[in-house]
Amino acid sequence: FKQEIAIPVDSTVARYQPIDIHISFNHPCWAKNESWHSVRVCYNDGSGLTEIESQIYGLHFTDDSHIDSCNIVFILPGDTNGREKYYVVYSDSETRAPNYPNHVDVEDCHYFYEPISGQKMDFDYYKITQDDYVVYGICQKGVLLGEGVSHTIIKLKPNSTEFESKNADQFASFAMSYAIDGEKQYTGSPRAETVSKNIVVDGNLMVRVKIESISPEGNIKTSNIYTYYYCPTSTKRIVAHVNHQVLDSIEIGGDGERDGTYASLSTFKSRSATINDMNVGNILPSLHIYCEDDTIKEYSVPTNPESHKSEWILSTSDDIDLGGKAWLCIDDSSTGKAHALIFQSNTGLLGGEEDGIQVKASVKQVVKLPGLEADTGSLFATRNAYESGGEHNLILPKGMNVTFDAEFVTVEGGGYEEVDKESENFQKLTTYRPLVASNLSKVEEKKRYGLTAYVHLAPSFPLGSLLSAASGKNFSYLYAELYREALVSSGSIGRLSLSSDMSLNLKNATLIQKVKAVIGLFDWRNASLFKKIHFPELEEGRYLVKIYRENPLFGRDREYIGFGIVDLKEDSSVHIFCRPEGKILFSAVDQNSRAVEQVRFLLLKDETVVAEGITDKNGTVILKAPCLPMHPYKLHVIYQGFLIEEKDIRLSFLRHLFPLKEFLTLPLYRLRLRIKDSWRFAPAIDVNPILTSKDMIEQNSITAEQKNDGEYFFSNLYPADYTLRLGYKSFIVTKNILYYPEITSS
Repeated sequence: FKQEIAIPVDSTVARYQPIDIHISFNHPCWAKNESWHSVRVCYNDGSGLTEIESQIYGLHFTDDSHIDSCNIVFILPGDTNGREKYYVVYSDSETRAPNYPNHVDVEDCHYFYEPISGQKMDFDYYKITQDDYVVYGICQKGVLLGEGVSHTIIKLKPNSTEFESKNADQFASFAMSYAIDGEKQYTGSPRAETVSKNIVVDGNLMVRVKIESISPEGNIKTSNIYTYYYCPTSTKRIVAHVNHQVLDSIEIGGDGERDGTYASLSTFKSRSATINDMNVGNILPSLHIYCEDDTIKEYSVPTNPESHKSEWILSTSDDIDLGGKAWLCIDDSSTGKAHALIFQSNTGLLGGEEDGIQVKASVKQVVKLPGLEADTGSLFATRNAYESGGEHNLILPKGMNVTFDAEFVTVEGGGYEEVDKESENFQKLTTYRPLVASNLSKVEEKKRYGLTAYVHLAPSFPLGSLLSAASGKNFSYLYAELYREALVSSGSIGRLSLSSDMSLNLKNATLIQKVKAVIGLFDWRNASLFKKIHFPELEEGRYLVKIYRENPLFGRDREYIGFGIVDLKEDSSVHIFCRPEGKILFSAVDQNSRAVEQVRFLLLKDETVVAEGITDKNGTVILKAPCLPMHPYKLHVIYQGFLIEEKDIRLSFLRHLFPLKEFLTLPLYRLRLRIKDSWRFAPAIDVNPILTSKDMIEQNSITAEQKNDGEYFFSNLYPADYTLRLGYKSFIVTKNILYYPEITSS
């Protein structure tokens, strides 16, 4: 069966935009679940039907193997002419599964990073990945250097493979906040501690999550659904369905500017002379806003603010309201990069005169020390609580309920003009997107535990990380990294941590008040006799804790001085006794004394890899690990997936000064492969020959270099039994090869 799909946008100006619509079938449609079904999406541009990748969800079954409706997601192609038609094709009988690539994933994670003891980034988040790159983190609850992050979306830099603070590109928030008196300056659902969450959809082209949180005061509830669609271009976008409810009447305090935020963009800049991972971000120099008179207005942003109080570039009294296209952005005209919020509409949020969206903007210097500077800039979409010549409403009334759809989008080129085009597509597409409560389902919470590492025999300068950051000088300090295959968490180690409240106001204070204020900067309640670090919210599993000495007295490189291995099944602690760092210089050559690249050398302890490295173009690599003269490491040497050598190796204390030298010779050969068809001619197509072997301890596919039609060369092959695989489209041929001397195979 075939049914036409009506596309609500012009495909020539909406290339690669996601289509997410509800389909009712005219005939019974065979389907078992979201992965195994008969539904396909095709388009016809005059040359016949072309199938494109799609995803279905929200299936409505009429029996155990048929549906009468569902929601369909697909991405508009990039090479269409606008005259093509789109169809859903399906059958009433069993069909093979579509087997499309899984482009997007969502994972429930926790992030912990403590660059200075006591100053933490500690939050639960959903990690959104696309084709092995991390695109977004959607924060559920927690803190980022003392600031609440519930409903904060962290956009990562392009091609980020790890969720790390140094990879952060931009922040957007869909929480409701308001100004209060006191040092905290604001509160609301960003600071929520009571949170519920669940993954709604996890498909091949789209993922969807729900987060519901309540402010610490219990007076605001934010319940949002976030959807990420596969984006094959450099533009990245995430959609939020937002609902803010005021549960009890609230009087706005503080400076009154945050008078009920609907959403916000935050840009940032941090510079440290001694901690490289704190050198992140830039404050983009311009704001562009689509205003209520249907013009685009530009405002300059101070990129180096000098006040510790918020400098309001746009305040309540400026009365800047969004117009029909309902977008605002932070951008840089020199690069064309822009981060934007786009709303479904600038009306329909509230009844009466306060319907609409007002825009405010501020910058602030957070830290200014000789060795550390941090600045922020924020762009707020707020309640329309003021009109020029009228009074500013500073009450959030009980029962206030705001619902809207919005998009957080980043364009790497084209600037605000590209944002303007994006707004037209978003506002047309969002009205067709199905989003119903019946799609939601609860998921089981993962059990998480805490791990405390106590570090011994590792002298360092007291409060070294704080003094390094504050002064810009290199004081030694201890640093820990926690691994579970990949890096999980990291932070500085100490006996005494800073308090989470770093506010220090000594103006007009007496001497006793000044002393008390300085003492209050530290977390004395959690002081420890031993140096320590605590890693919270860890899943069950085996973890490796590595201990480093940063800024050692002698030498410029950090020293790897200790490790601990923990099988975590409950809240646990580990004591790590440090030793001097030792070094091993490995050299790998072939039988002709030529350097061999990509040879992996691994040091293992208790079957856990504690150090590893790969040889460079010179065939060398240096491994560093703590000296353990009485306890040998197990050395594994791996090349192209084969275990080449396995032996014990010891690092005496002498190796702290003089590296141990190890040499390895690998017998490597070349294989020439000539392919002919049944008529004894070389095929004119590329058959993509690949070698694999059952003898590999790490499965690896070895590819060949094509010289001529039907002629390929495999270089630097290790002698082994191989399986050769040739393929073209659905045609596949395999052949076993016993490869030991230099041979030619036909």
